[in-house]
Parts: sequence; structure tokens; C-alpha cells
Amino acid sequence: MKAQVCLRPTGVLLGLQAALNPFMLCETYQSIADLPLSERVAVIRRPGVRARILQEWEALGRIKTWAYVAHDVSNLFQLGDPPNYEPEQKEGIQARADREGRPAVQLAYELLLQRDGRELLYCPHANYADYNLDAAREMALNENMLFGLSDGGAHVGTLCDASFPTYNVAYWARDRTRGPGLPL
Repeated sequence: MKAQVCLRPTGVLLGLQAALNPFMLCETYQSIADLPLSERVAVIRRPGVRARILQEWEALGRIKTWAYVAHDVSNLFQLGDPPNYEPEQKEGIQARADREGRPAVQLAYELLLQRDGRELLYCPHANYADYNLDAAREMALNENMLFGLSDGGAHVGTLCDASFPTYNVAYWARDRTRGPGLPL
């Protein structure tokens, strides 16, 4: 019998073109959610619309449903291009906003508008202890472990793990800089 280890944190991608985003439950955002991306971005860049959406977001409080992940900005990171699936805590939206002396939700709003509304925010969940993948690496080196946990695209609107095998080879054998990789 072997156990499975996922060598990338399981989590969610949030964005204006993704299935989830931090403002999806706000009434003002919902009123424009069906617009094409370029039109939606133009509308939410307007100062008055921004103020309404941020006010509605505050009024929602922490949602106690599946959508809490879209409302909670405390564990979000800008995914970037190329994507960074092992960000440090200091790179988090909350940490960045604290350094800038402003609410994290305002920074998240601005980041989502980057790259013409195509920027993604990354919310790692399981398998990301201490803001690194050291524990995953340690498990991967155990002879009783197999690399696994790919959904093959079942959750493509939140995070698609169909790239899991390619990611493992590229990241762990070549690209990892935050600690030792894994032998090919």
C-alpha cells in the first residue's frame, strides 16, 4: 500500500475570468458579471463602481459558505507570470497591504485589474505548511509515497491539476529555488 502526496499546494485561483473572485457576491459586481471581460474591466475601473464594490464587500463580512475562500483575502497571493506556486508569506496580499498601510481588499481589487483583467490570485490551502513545500518534499522522498492527487481538470475553473505531472518534473527537477529539488 502506498500513500499519495501532492507536490503543489491544493488551492484555488481567483480572477475576473475565473469561476471565483473576491467580489463575486457583491451586488454591483453581480450586475456586470455577464459582460465580456474587457467591458467588465472598464466598468470596475471607474472610481464610483470601485467604491460601491468595496463597500458591499465590507458589508458581506466573512461568508460562512463555500464562497468564504473568495471573500477571505488573508491568504491570497498574486499568481504572476510565470506562476509562483511557492510564494513566501511576505509576498502575500495581506503582507504587502500591511507594508503599504492599506486594506488588503483594495490591493486585491487593483491586482485583479492588471493584465487587462487577466491577473489571477492564488489561494493555497492544503499541503502548504510554513509557506513552503519542504514538508511535501520530505514526503515525496519516502519510499511509501507516490506523486498523486491530480483532478485531471475536474475543477478547471478554480485550479486545474491536469498539468500536475509536467509541473512536478519542471519545478522539482529544474526550477525550485526556495530549497532543494528532487532528483529526476
